[in-house]
Amino acid sequence: MTGPLEGIRVIEFAQLVLGPQCAAMLHDMGAEVVKVEPRGSGDHARSIPISVDDPRAPYYIAHNRGKRSVTLDLSRPQGLEVVRRLVERSDVMIASLRPGSLADLGLGYEDCAAINPRLIYANGSAYGPEGPDAQRGGTDPYGQAVGGLIAATGTPEVPTPAGAVIADSMAGQVMCSGILAALYWREQSGRGQRIDSSLYGAQIWAQSAELTYKLVGDVQYDRIPGGHPSLSRVSLYRVFATADRHIFGFGGGLPALFRALDVPALAADERFADPRTAAVHMEELVDALTPVLLTRTAEQWAPRLDAEGVAFQIVQDYAAVAEDPQALANGYVADLRQLDGTTARLVGNPLGMSETPPQPGVRPPELGEHTEEVLLELGYDWDAIGELRAADVI
Repeated sequence: MTGPLEGIRVIEFAQLVLGPQCAAMLHDMGAEVVKVEPRGSGDHARSIPISVDDPRAPYYIAHNRGKRSVTLDLSRPQGLEVVRRLVERSDVMIASLRPGSLADLGLGYEDCAAINPRLIYANGSAYGPEGPDAQRGGTDPYGQAVGGLIAATGTPEVPTPAGAVIADSMAGQVMCSGILAALYWREQSGRGQRIDSSLYGAQIWAQSAELTYKLVGDVQYDRIPGGHPSLSRVSLYRVFATADRHIFGFGGGLPALFRALDVPALAADERFADPRTAAVHMEELVDALTPVLLTRTAEQWAPRLDAEGVAFQIVQDYAAVAEDPQALANGYVADLRQLDGTTARLVGNPLGMSETPPQPGVRPPELGEHTEEVLLELGYDWDAIGELRAADVI
C-alpha cells in the first residue's frame, strides 16, 4: 500500500527529536527520507543509550525507523557538492541544527532555493528565526523553561519539567503541518518556501488557552499539586491516590460521584449542593474525598465510577501503556515486523487515515548505511565514490 506522500523525497539535517520526529511522520506517510549525518559521529541521539550496559539508543530508534542514512563531511567541498545534488532532486529539506550552521556552509534557504525553487525548506530552532535570541541554541528543557511550561508544572516550591520532550515533539508536529501545507501550495503555485518552527513558539501554541488567561484576564494562577493551574480550582480535575494506583478525575456531576463513592454525607452537604457552591469549597471537597479514595484500589473503584457515568482515568505508567489493549488496537503501540521476520513492540503512529494509513518503518539505519546507494542514485560512479571515501568525505 502506498502512502499519500509517495514520491516525495525529504533530506534531513537534524539531531535528536524536533527534525527527526517530523521527518519520521513524513516517512510513515510514504515519503523517502535521506538522513544526512556527520561522518564518524552521526545524530547525537545515537549517543543516548538505555544504560551503561545497554548501548541501544531509544531516542534514535524512535525517530529514525525506515530512513536512509548518508554520512558526509560538510567541511569539504566534495561533501557540499553531494548535498547540492540532493537539494536539486528533493522536495523537502528539514534542518534543526545549530542556528546559522547550514547558512555558513552556503546551504541556507536562499542558497538552496536558487538550486531548486520548488524546495520546501523547513527550519527548526530553539527560539524562532527573529529577535534577540534567534542565534541561541537550546534543547527541549530550555523550550519548556522559556515557554512557561516548567513554571506551570510541579509544585509551587519545585517547578518541574514535563517528563517527556514535549517542546521538541510539539515543534516537530508544527513543522510537519507547515510542510504539508507548503506541499499543497506548491501544487497551486509551482514554488517552494521556507517553513520555520521553534521550541519556544510550539510551547506557547501548546499552552494557548492557559496563556490567554493572562493575555485576556490578566490572571496568573499558581500551580496546584496534582492538578491543572486553572481548571482544578473549580473542578475535581486532579490526581487522587487510591489504595494502590492513582486516578485522575472526576467529571460527570457530583451526585453521580457521591453515589459511586458511597458518601451520602457529602451528597447532603450544602457546600457541595451544586457546581457553583462546590467550586467555592473545592479544596474542602478534595480533603473530604482523599481518605475515601484510599479505601479501595483503582481497579475496585473503576466499575463503580463507570456504572454511575463518572469520567475518570487510571494513571498509567509506560509499562501499562505498552500493554494497554486500547493503544494496541489503534496502533499507537504496535508489534512491528522486522526484516529478520521477528516482531518488536515499538511506538506506532498516532495518525489514522482510512485509505492511506501510515506505515511505520521497521528499523533505523546504521550510520552511513545507505551512503553508496544514494550516491549512485545521484549519478556518482564507483570510481568517484571510491575517491570520496579515500578523501574521508563519506
